[in-house]
Amino acid sequence: MSILFGIVLSGFVYFQNKCDADGEHICYVNREDVFKIEEDASLKVQVETEALGEYLVNTWDKLHPKHKGSIEYVVKSPLSLAELLDDLETDIVVTSIHYGAFVLDKMRDMGDVYKKEVLVKSPKRMQGAINLNGSYFTPNSVSGWTFVYNKTLAESLDLDLTDSDGNGLPDDFDSFEKIFELDVDVKYKFPITFVDQYSFYPFLTSGKWELNFTNEGMDPGFKHPEFLKGLDLIVDFRKLDMGSSDELTWKYDRALENGETLFSMVSDFMVPHLELDDEIVYAPFPTYHENPLTPLGFVDGYMVSEEVMYPSAAAEVLRILRDAKAAQVYKSDKTFVYHKKFVDDLKVDDVILQKILAYNYTTVDPVIVLEDYPQIMARDVFYEADFMPVLKDLYDNKITQEEAQKQFIESYNKWLEERVDKLNVEKTN
Repeated sequence: MSILFGIVLSGFVYFQNKCDADGEHICYVNREDVFKIEEDASLKVQVETEALGEYLVNTWDKLHPKHKGSIEYVVKSPLSLAELLDDLETDIVVTSIHYGAFVLDKMRDMGDVYKKEVLVKSPKRMQGAINLNGSYFTPNSVSGWTFVYNKTLAESLDLDLTDSDGNGLPDDFDSFEKIFELDVDVKYKFPITFVDQYSFYPFLTSGKWELNFTNEGMDPGFKHPEFLKGLDLIVDFRKLDMGSSDELTWKYDRALENGETLFSMVSDFMVPHLELDDEIVYAPFPTYHENPLTPLGFVDGYMVSEEVMYPSAAAEVLRILRDAKAAQVYKSDKTFVYHKKFVDDLKVDDVILQKILAYNYTTVDPVIVLEDYPQIMARDVFYEADFMPVLKDLYDNKITQEEAQKQFIESYNKWLEERVDKLNVEKTN
């Protein structure tokens, strides 16, 4: 039996190593944990900072001395759609997932081996539908909303901050069910508000609904049981005893600054303006019905030009740029993307680590179009249709969850009819 196993193993190793880096194939060498480099390979790579470029070149030259000097980097902000549609300056570019979705025909599918070795370090939620049929986009940074708790206030209230399961939140308040039952003397347990639809998004996801989660553009998902179940949380927010929906003004930042709330949520654009005396901790949103809540975020990442002459070397470049060591070099107002399964490999300060873990649950707007009307992006409905009156009525106990679901569907249909009429487009066969 051991002899047979040895033969099989030897065959597998041979198969892995016989791959030729010939300008067509991407080859990975397991025993060395690197991708093979094509002979005479040279690449021009876009990076966001000088420090990241220096890290890339130094790491490359150290790992691949025979190919020293093969990498040139260009420091530039993520490319706009117009820049992507123009002639590309570099073999590897940085752009947003939403812009990248428009130029898949100009980009290379990096394949399954790349997915297994590199893409695996980015949460699937941040890849959306762009990688459904290949490995085109590699998430690298994210910005958006995270949950936070006031650690100083929690300690003063003698709360146990033990996080036994390592999910980023203390066991005593790692679910909204626990938060609702928490007996603490604070002005606000959680300063929920109904004044902004985008920031409210995560509270609709506790039933495992996400916008277009079926990956069908014409189906926002409102008719599904996952959406209906998620409305339970809106009803349960009544347990916060904060008054009617009209009384719930925006307090996420002010209540946090004044030490009036144990819990809040913040976005990247808010953080630089916060004036905090207390220590706060960034964390994933508490679960509800044992499901994680998924806020929306903006994701930038890498793509490889379809015209690249050295795809295996390009895979090696991205392996280096997505390595745990790159997190120490990446300095930005955005947060480095890294899958929670591998965070033990990171050597970053506590706040950055908190944010990396928190953003693991972030999702992106759908990058798909309406199949019947491909001129319209599926995500537009959440920015153009006003669903907040429905949610306010649900919270104020004026309608049931079933009635709210029905009104969401009606609002979507009305938006679609008006949008189609405004664009004067016909249904596609």
